[in-house]
Amino acid sequence: MTTSRLKILPSPAVVEQNSVNYIKFIASLPRFEIREEPDVFWISVDAPVFYFNSVFNARLDGNAEQRIETIIEFFRTRRDWFTWHIIPSSQPENLAQLLMALGAELLETIPYMAVDLDDVQREIPLPSDFTWTTVRTHDDLASWTSIYCHARGYPESAYKLFNIFADLDLTEKSPFQLILGYLGNTPVSTYSVFMDDETAGFYSLTTLPEARGHGIGTAISIAAADLAAERGYQIATLLSEPPSRNICKRLGFVDGFGAMDIYRLPAR
Repeated sequence: MTTSRLKILPSPAVVEQNSVNYIKFIASLPRFEIREEPDVFWISVDAPVFYFNSVFNARLDGNAEQRIETIIEFFRTRRDWFTWHIIPSSQPENLAQLLMALGAELLETIPYMAVDLDDVQREIPLPSDFTWTTVRTHDDLASWTSIYCHARGYPESAYKLFNIFADLDLTEKSPFQLILGYLGNTPVSTYSVFMDDETAGFYSLTTLPEARGHGIGTAISIAAADLAAERGYQIATLLSEPPSRNICKRLGFVDGFGAMDIYRLPAR
């Protein structure tokens, strides 16, 4: 007689915490400026990735307007704009209204999703010539950053992202693993897995435009799930951007954990 494991997905707080821990991990790289206070942190670096010049995890109890002005002043000497990421635990409750009063615009709302890795749908037809590897060398890292930036629409900045990520620990022991997907012998896709104490978070899913429509996004997502499961994780989380939302649902990810609202603010 076999018994089935009771499957309980994590709380919204656990799901959102992986994204906070992921950003803090990235911001620990030497090229970043990071300002961290007990109730908010913000980061900046010379790169076009929108969440690299952003405010996170705000739980502002008092003098919220004054705190926001202080943060704007920080970015004023560095950039023309920055982003503010509001997650379910953000405070005060009227934070979005306070930001919009200062000229903020809502760029997008990205739902959090999660899946029990035992439930990932792996019996899906995939490209026969798809393979993947984890990034272990700077040559692979150059391919990863080039694909990511080309797929996201700013190919001229690939070298900036490479220079930032060149300080990463690319060994197997790192909690942050970059995945490079190939079609035949050609690298065409990226993903990454950030593993904290409770969940494995999936980030940076991209496929080059000329390689889309062949199931590569699904294939590399299954690769990420397999990597996390091999590391002993039971739960995977992600922020489901519109281009990949159908892939996430097809693989078994579910929502119900709130969302991240991303606001763009002028700094000057």
